[in-house]
Amino acid sequence: MYITRHLTEAIQTGQRKTHAFSSKGSSPRVQHHFSTSYDIRISDSGMQFTKNIRTIVFAVIAVFLTVASFTGCETTKDIDENYLVVSSMAVIPNEEDHGMLTLKIEGDYAESAWGIERIEQEPNGNTIVLSGTLVSEGQGAFEYDVVIPPNVDVVKFNKRVLWTRNQKTN
Repeated sequence: MYITRHLTEAIQTGQRKTHAFSSKGSSPRVQHHFSTSYDIRISDSGMQFTKNIRTIVFAVIAVFLTVASFTGCETTKDIDENYLVVSSMAVIPNEEDHGMLTLKIEGDYAESAWGIERIEQEPNGNTIVLSGTLVSEGQGAFEYDVVIPPNVDVVKFNKRVLWTRNQKTN
């Protein structure tokens, strides 16, 4: 009962209290220290129980970081067009708007352990420039459609030219 009361008091007040007991029945000695931890030492049995809030917080953070490293923490980088393998491209005329075309691109990303997360397009004068982001452990294969308005003559992936209006494509 004496241990429980002083242990509860130490936790509630945030004080550090060291209790030393011996089995010979001597009275306990209580030392007060200001801290966020408490120690209980039982000298005859050699048992020692130590609880330190900082150690617990550190352990929780370490476990969290370990779990996070195995789940959901992905590394990303920009697509390098040198690893882009285009397996097929097809130009499909838009039946509703005769000036518009759709370029269907299928391919794969050949850099080991990287897959395409997303592809974006940006008009730049008479050119549409494609770029994108890779994700570690992602899918390399991709399919992407580019709608080409009549005023666009070139489609590039970064600096690599994929299609020009003068080019014959199946």
